[in-house]
This record gives sequence, structure tokens and C-alpha cells, in this order.
Amino acid sequence: MKRVLLILLLLSSCGYQFESLSQERRVTIQVPFALGDHQGDLTNFVVQFLAESGRFVPVTSGGRYQLDIFFLDCRDVNVGFRYDTNAEGELTNTLVPRETRSSSLVEINLWDTTSGLTVIGPARVSASVVFDHEWYSSPDAINVFSLGQVNDYSDAKDNALYPLNRELAKKIVDLVLNF
Repeated sequence: MKRVLLILLLLSSCGYQFESLSQERRVTIQVPFALGDHQGDLTNFVVQFLAESGRFVPVTSGGRYQLDIFFLDCRDVNVGFRYDTNAEGELTNTLVPRETRSSSLVEINLWDTTSGLTVIGPARVSASVVFDHEWYSSPDAINVFSLGQVNDYSDAKDNALYPLNRELAKKIVDLVLNF
């Protein structure tokens, strides 16, 4: 019993709190599905990071604030190349892409639903990731590359969307938290 009291005393004396913000200070926010977010990853990350911040309580409707997100541009640019080989394995003069930068640009608007006034926005937020890929896929669908680091283009692009949306969501939530 004495140990429990001692632990509680120590935790309270250093200012430790079991709840980061009281419920009264946490504000509700609704985040509709981001227009252009076909997989829903960006919307999910934004809701997750807002909830983890301790400052907002995400709700499906009736929130004090509403965060609208619109995809403006998604683009892939080849940034790394290699020389192609012919059927005998000899180098040719043809360059094929080996590395691609995928980037997204979104516009966000945060508005107060009680007054109808815009709090943030329109603001543009962008993020990008670079990924390696093999231009040609393996004919028997077996990844022959070491540790699976290099995939054919379509698989590599699909895998790059997760970290791209995660980074974009972090930037959006940072902007919202700093208003």
C-alpha cells in the first residue's frame, strides 16, 4: 500500500497528468472524404493524426470545425535511368527509367461550422517520395531482385502511395495544429 501511495505522490509531484487535455479543451472536427483520395489513405491518416494530437476529437458530423481536402495534382517524374539491354544481355543506347518521384498537391480549407468563417485556407500542401522500380516485370511474376527492394513499376507505384499519403497527412495536420 505504501508503494502505491509513493508512486502516486511522485507522479503527481512532477506534474504528470493521465489525460493530455481535458475533454472541455478538446475540439470536435469533421474530415469528409478527401476529393480525389481514391484509396482513402490520406483521409485515414489525417483523422488518425488529428486524434493522436490530443487537441481534436474527429467526428463524422456536427463538428465545431470542418477540414476539406481536395487533390489538385498528382504527378510522377522519372528521375533515375539506366541503359536497356537486348536479348543477349548487351547494353543498348536506349535509356529506361529506374527511379521515379511521385508527388501530390492538395488544397485544404478549415472552417468554423458555427460561424461559417474560414480559419485556414485555401492553403496548398505538397509532398513527394522517390522510389526505385524495374521497368519490366518478371515474366513468371517472381520478384528476382534482392530483398524485394525493386519491383515492377505498377507495384512500386502502389507501394509508394502509402508513405506519400502519410507524409502529406503529417503536413496537413501540422498546418491545422498551428492555427
